[in-house]
Amino acid sequence: MFPDLYADDDDDDDADADDNDDDEERRIEAAQHCTDVWVNTSKRRFGAHNEDWLNECADKCAILNVEIKGEGISESSLEAATRLMEQCGLTDDVIFADDAIQKKLASRNERFISYCVVGELPGLMFHMNEHFVFTINSMWPQHVNENGVPVAVLLRAVLLCETIDEIVEVMANEPFGCFYGININIASTKTTDMWSLEVYSEEVC
Repeated sequence: MFPDLYADDDDDDDADADDNDDDEERRIEAAQHCTDVWVNTSKRRFGAHNEDWLNECADKCAILNVEIKGEGISESSLEAATRLMEQCGLTDDVIFADDAIQKKLASRNERFISYCVVGELPGLMFHMNEHFVFTINSMWPQHVNENGVPVAVLLRAVLLCETIDEIVEVMANEPFGCFYGININIASTKTTDMWSLEVYSEEVC
């Protein structure tokens, strides 16, 4: 939307011209997609988000109003996770600890509203639960984490979170990490707090 905001100030180095052109194209491409404006002052507090993705998706979106009863993690799911950990040579018991984030979230009743493309997991656009409002912006990291969990799966799990610490823990997803990168803007529905979380392939900032 605002490619001038993404332009380099100095393009005088001819040796790096091709790299600069590639970087510029990536910045312009990013600017043409979702954009957020968040304001948090003593007089006003709001977030604005434009969902500017593929034109082909424009007439294929829906607003979901969801309630799901939490039933925990089944024994068969735990057995499958055990086999996967063994195949990957991992001994970390993060999935199986009684206080593991996976178990806490799976036992909760869900209630959220999400704007999403029909057929995709909720959580990739903008949404809210009883505790937070979320908007999502794409990022283009230079590297992917081939052993990480797809970002769509992690964002779906974020809809269950009740604290900012839980959101960070879900997106960090230790010991596997996240396959790709994403930016999550978050506003509390209970306080005046706002956050902007940048998730890279192997790091949460």
